[in-house]
Amino acid sequence: MERPGTHFKLEVYPTIPAAIARLEEIADNLWYSWDRSTRALFSRLHPGLWDAVGHSPKSLLRRIDEDRLIAALDDPVFMNAYNRVLAAYDAYHGAPVGRAAPERLGADDLVAYFCAEFGFHESLPIYSGGLGILAGCRSSVSACSIARAISTRRSTPPVSSTPPTTTRISTACRSRR
Repeated sequence: MERPGTHFKLEVYPTIPAAIARLEEIADNLWYSWDRSTRALFSRLHPGLWDAVGHSPKSLLRRIDEDRLIAALDDPVFMNAYNRVLAAYDAYHGAPVGRAAPERLGADDLVAYFCAEFGFHESLPIYSGGLGILAGCRSSVSACSIARAISTRRSTPPVSSTPPTTTRISTACRSRR
């Protein structure tokens, strides 16, 4: 039986202590996706939850128990790792760009944008119509399983002597299991 009144959803987020408040800044930046020590830092807070949220630092910070964040302040190994990650993060963002870009494009300058496929990190799914997370066979419905389905449904053998791309992808994915 339903109770009278207005039903609503209430979400409670932990308060991140000031000494480690920049965890939110790092979680909001894709830098974590290619920096192993940053991912290890988030994992150290709660390894089980880190796995449960698919290695997403934003989700981890929304779901972690506040007591774990407070306990991290007393963990010298965590705080040392936190300070090293921040130093690397700040150095990366403060580094000058490789070569100076022109101040502005001229009227006759051309700009081309190419993107065959891209992937940042498995915790950030991008559905661009390509091969998923670069055909890494990470999900149950991956590009590899689609490639297997395509290669097994083919009713006639390919005309060329080179196997089709889908067959090569399928073979590569089978070997990764």
